[in-house]
Amino acid sequence: MGAVRDGGGTAKELSMMRSKQEVLDTLRRAGMYEVIEGKEDMLPDPVDLVRDEPLLAELGITRGMLMDVMGGSP
Repeated sequence: MGAVRDGGGTAKELSMMRSKQEVLDTLRRAGMYEVIEGKEDMLPDPVDLVRDEPLLAELGITRGMLMDVMGGSP
């Protein structure tokens, strides 16, 4: 699971970027269907785990939760 690369930004900034599909697939694999059910269209593509933290929180998703299920660290 790699970071979305757009040709700009620092390595740390890029490491916080994930494709929308990667986030959705990760949550589904982790059994968190209820978290995203019917809310898929609310997520931007790509998802910036820092910039989009308020939106993710509204959806019941924390950056820590995503990092845990993705197997990464902030």
